[in-house]
Amino acid sequence: MVRSLVWDSWQRSQAAGVAPAMDRAPTVLDSGGLAHAREAVDWLDVTREVVAHLPPDFEKEHHLLGLFDAQGRMLGSEGDPRTRDELAEINFVPGALWLESAAGTNGPGTAIAADRPVHIIGAEHYCEAWQRWHCAAAPVHDPVTGEVAGVVDLSGRVERSSPEALYLALTLGLAAERALAARELEHRCRLLRAFAECTSRYPGEVVIVADRSGRVLAASSSAPPDFHPDRSTPAFTRQAITALLEEAGDDVPRNARGLLAHEDASAVVFPVYHGASRIGGCLLLRRIPRARSPEPGPRRPTRYSFLDLLGESPALAEACRIAGAAAANALPVLILGESGVGKELFAQSIHSASERRERPFMAVNCGALPAELIESELFGYVGGAFSGARREGNAGKFEAAEGGTIFLDEIGELPAAAQTALLRVLQEGEVTRVGGTTAKRVNVRVIAATNRDLRSALADGTMRRDLYYRLNVLTLELPSLRERREDIPVLARRFLETSAAAMHKGGVELDDEVVAVLRAYDWPGNIRELQNVIARLVALASSPRITLADVPVSIRDAAARAVPTMVADAPTAKPRADVAGLDGTVAEERNRLLAAVRAFPTMSAAAASLGVTRSTLYRRLERCGLQPKRIFGGS
Repeated sequence: MVRSLVWDSWQRSQAAGVAPAMDRAPTVLDSGGLAHAREAVDWLDVTREVVAHLPPDFEKEHHLLGLFDAQGRMLGSEGDPRTRDELAEINFVPGALWLESAAGTNGPGTAIAADRPVHIIGAEHYCEAWQRWHCAAAPVHDPVTGEVAGVVDLSGRVERSSPEALYLALTLGLAAERALAARELEHRCRLLRAFAECTSRYPGEVVIVADRSGRVLAASSSAPPDFHPDRSTPAFTRQAITALLEEAGDDVPRNARGLLAHEDASAVVFPVYHGASRIGGCLLLRRIPRARSPEPGPRRPTRYSFLDLLGESPALAEACRIAGAAAANALPVLILGESGVGKELFAQSIHSASERRERPFMAVNCGALPAELIESELFGYVGGAFSGARREGNAGKFEAAEGGTIFLDEIGELPAAAQTALLRVLQEGEVTRVGGTTAKRVNVRVIAATNRDLRSALADGTMRRDLYYRLNVLTLELPSLRERREDIPVLARRFLETSAAAMHKGGVELDDEVVAVLRAYDWPGNIRELQNVIARLVALASSPRITLADVPVSIRDAAARAVPTMVADAPTAKPRADVAGLDGTVAEERNRLLAAVRAFPTMSAAAASLGVTRSTLYRRLERCGLQPKRIFGGS
């Protein structure tokens, strides 16, 4: 009597059109495809470690242990050499396809189809050529998705069949699943650490962290209920998160339609890796404020938030950490940094993440106003206070910013009289209009900024000492662009995207050699200069590809002096796309990989030059005994 499991498999095999007279399983992977298939399976190494604990007399039992992926393709085998040779006659070898729909009823194929351990013995095989054998197979399940990730199979001559074979296969499969589950706990800890860093860097934003299946592990308190980890994440939400996580993590906002129940929602994705495998990631979701009743006073929404601070450099991360702490209170902030480093962007981000986000943000450039007008601009004036004054008087910036934030850029240019009035605002929380005698209470947070050395200003008397110490409560020193070179590629591509969109030039791209030069240049004008250079490149681009020849000579020359080999070698450093490793020696592959990672500024660029993915490049480096972080700074 035929077992129901076998009968059902025969029916599926017949419906799939499998020929019972087939004498060899089909080959679907050549050596190159097999290498890629192995690299795509993140459980293979874990399972191999489990298999290493097989009984010492395993080979003597005339069996072969095979490892298969979820598509039924054999990825590797080990065991008795004679049995391996005999099984090769039916193409039971790495690269062959043993899905039930391709090779009929068999151990690994039926284990995948039935999603359960199976033992197919002799004549139970659908194809006659397999009937000399028995196959005991057990599926290995992904601990995150619960889906079949692969199969462990033990095959041998039918006369050596015994219940112990299935028991051993099942034991190995369960051991592999336990090892994968233990590794998943490590991944979860890594993801939660990334979440803590992300929420610290982007205070006030909706932040979630999810595993690779889209399951939410943690969410900021401001996240909608669907994202709270104590609730089951809806299927649609998980699918949307998974789709976002599969996109490149380049700090570019992605369309997150429907994720926040709002059509124009967007998300920035920060994938988290373990080695070369993406294990999940953090998502920053653009918060859509709910409609609320209008409040008195003008509201000037800010353009920027912490979501717009692009880059992952340690210097930027530290600045974001301090800015995040500043957003949690109303203390005065003093922002220091060179011209063009983004002082107003940080000021707006602090305001956007603070409790004052729904109130005005007023920006005043103290160095751009005539000295005689600064006081009236900041504090207002009464009617008839000076020639040309409005008869009814005028409120100043401080009154207009009531309940919100005032950003005083170039604070070092403030005249002495205005400094005295500003000190009173900071000390007493009130302003007196020019020409008036009545003080008015104001509730305004002050963020000041300068590119000057204020200690020198203290020494020469152009800055009041008491005002300096009132402003210097929370000091935020912003790094120059040359101090965060690893962020230049991300910023350049963002500016490229916005400039191309503004000029209606779709599909414009930067050559990797251009990115290398941009990274080597010192950028005395910082982010503002980079943005202007990119806009110029887009405006003058005669083709969709911006090459090294399009870069201004002054920048190329300066970059060449800084890093001669990087720029000199860039146009000719691309290795062949047919990277070795499958048909060449390990030494050849090692040399080609080294040439790629040394020629390009990022691992993504190096991988693209080789025609492989970044994760594949990491695996090949490790396979050659190379440490990617040591070679390439971990980028």
